[in-house]
Parts: sequence; C-alpha cells; structure tokens
Amino acid sequence: YSITSNSDDATLIAVGANGSKKINSSATIKGKTYNVTNIDSSSINSGSVDKIQNASTFTPYTPTNNTVDLNIPEGITTVSDARTLYGAGNGNYVVSSISLPETLQTIDNFAFGDVTQGNGILPDIPKLTIPKSVTSIGQGAFSVNESNGRVQEIDFEAGSKLKDIQDTAFYGQSELTKINFADGVETIGDYAFNDHNASMNVDIPSSVKSIGTHAFTYQTSATGTRTSYNFKGAMPTLGANALDGYGYDSRMNVIFYDSDITAN
Repeated sequence: YSITSNSDDATLIAVGANGSKKINSSATIKGKTYNVTNIDSSSINSGSVDKIQNASTFTPYTPTNNTVDLNIPEGITTVSDARTLYGAGNGNYVVSSISLPETLQTIDNFAFGDVTQGNGILPDIPKLTIPKSVTSIGQGAFSVNESNGRVQEIDFEAGSKLKDIQDTAFYGQSELTKINFADGVETIGDYAFNDHNASMNVDIPSSVKSIGTHAFTYQTSATGTRTSYNFKGAMPTLGANALDGYGYDSRMNVIFYDSDITAN
C-alpha cells in the first residue's frame, strides 16, 4: 500500500502473486487503520491478471490489462487527439490517469473528450494537472456527453500562462469536485464547467473578468448540497445562468471575498 502523511486513506499499489486475492476496504499499517480508497493501475496492469471481480455490493468492473496511464512525453507541445497516443480509438482501453508534460502549450478542440468519458462503472481520474506552460485549451478539450465525466480534480499550476478557458472545455465532468485556478486566468467561457458535481467549492481568482453563459451550471443534490463560489476579487461579468443549479434545489450559495456583499 501507499500512504500519505496526515491522511486516513491508502492506495493499493501491488498484489501478491498466485491464486485469487481479496482486496479489503481497509488496511492496518503500523498499528493504524487506513481506508483503501484507490487501486493504482500498475497493481492490476499485468498480463498475469485475468479478471477483477468486485463484491456484490459494488458495480462489476473488469479492466483486464487494458487499463492504462496516459503519460504524454516531454517535448510534446500540442495535443490534437489523445486517442492516437495510446490507440484507444476502438474503445478497448480505459485511461485511469493523465500526465501532461511541462513542454505542452496547446490542447486542441476535443483533444481529450473520449479519453475522460465514462459510463458509471469506469474508475475516476483523481486529478488532472494543467501545466503552467499551457497557453491554449480549445473548445470541448476535456468535454464529455451526458454528464459522464470521470475527472475529480483540475489543478492549473501556479504561474500558468493560460488567460482564457474556452467554451465547453470541461463540459459534463460530473465527478468534478475541485478546481484550483491559477491567478492570471481572465475569461471562463460558456458551458466551460457545466454539469460539475454539486459538492464543489471553488475559488474564483481576482484576475477573472468574465464568466460565460451556463459556465458552472450544475444539477443540484437531493440532499441539499449546493456549490459555493468564492470570489477573491471584484465581481466579474456573469453570463446568463452562469452559476445556477437545476433539479432538486435551484438555489445557489455564493460568497464574495474582498467586497461588501454576502449572498446565499
């Protein structure tokens, strides 16, 4: 197992050889009990693994040896179609993580759309880091259809050169609960993060000048969970329904920092 200081979670990174193995939901390491919250792809990405059978309380998922980490090598400056990098055009591969190089500058329209598409039983992609070298993310670059996205967190590296997040760039990423914006981004386009997870709390940098139509529209939770938008500076220009929820509860929770207004 792999563990992190000050965390109660553990990641399974290796499974003993020979025969059937049971992976428990918790593990005791040096007297402390950890919740096993993740299975690293390398632990099951061996030709000797024939099948993963989940317990009846889980949705069955059998990745065989077709689960891959999409690591784009250093030196690449533009990605136009990520599927060509790992041969997933026929849908036989499942990407469990994405690593982008520090040399990357341009992510074209719809470059990673299919790569991050899920169907409810595929593993989430825990974190997507956008290198500070990236200057352009095209329309629909990481978008998916029907709210089937698998990315949980997006981290724009500090010192990012990115000024504009284009329309529908991360549309449909329904597992998205955290966005770490870098100071310097100025425009968030129409439907850019539409249909993110309702439990998301996000800080909007003071550099942001405009947020487009339905940019953060999301389906509200039946439990009443609503997104909090924390504005670090003056209120930007908002397009129609830019921050709205829909479904169970259309109210939104908005906190303005560095201003005289607090609204719920």
